[in-house]
Amino acid sequence: MPNRSITISNFSGGQSDSPKVGVRGSFDEAVGVDIHSRPFLFQANQRLTREDGVVVNQLCRFAVHSSDGNSYWFGDAGGIFRRTAAGVWSLVRTNTTGGNVGAREFNDFIYYASATNLGRFGPLSGTPVWTDNWQVLDTAEYHQMTVQGLYLLIANARRIATVSDAGIFTAQGIPGVTLTSLPRNFRIRTIINFGIDVLVGTITTDSHTSARIFKWDIASPAYVSDDEIPERGLNA
Repeated sequence: MPNRSITISNFSGGQSDSPKVGVRGSFDEAVGVDIHSRPFLFQANQRLTREDGVVVNQLCRFAVHSSDGNSYWFGDAGGIFRRTAAGVWSLVRTNTTGGNVGAREFNDFIYYASATNLGRFGPLSGTPVWTDNWQVLDTAEYHQMTVQGLYLLIANARRIATVSDAGIFTAQGIPGVTLTSLPRNFRIRTIINFGIDVLVGTITTDSHTSARIFKWDIASPAYVSDDEIPERGLNA
């Protein structure tokens, strides 16, 4: 589609509060438009072009922009794709334990997870080696990860697994502290930093229980607080 521009007088209101009411110069909904490049000008966005050719043939839900200068993309069918700084794509690994459901770089290693296993690639500063089955995880649809302080934290079904800066894996809590498991019908779907703590968002395995958000301080044997969300699950 050609890049046509439409000049709108005093277009400065952004998105309106509703389909029928809004401040002067606002709009209700727009798809495929550029409203930022030039003030007061509505422009069509340029169509995206495929960079990888035909290399990436899976849905990549996770990407790690690595300290080795490359980015690694983790496919839902197990493929691990590398993009160099020059934009060259290649398939560098197929996870032998299944599709990838989480990935993160931590302490000179890239960690990646299938439904049942935690793998890692590294050390990045030396001669890196792929190990798909480095540790066993509880079976889960997602093993989201975050880094907080000295630990990599991994959503592990009803538990939080960790890898310390010394490379010690703990399936539940941290070395010396066993974190209480979530109630039976809850599973961790997402995990994120919150100050010096972490928040975990859950999904439920039945339709009669609301989801909850739990907060952990990475030191206590129990979650320090939780809030109920009137939905069956949190995705992000």
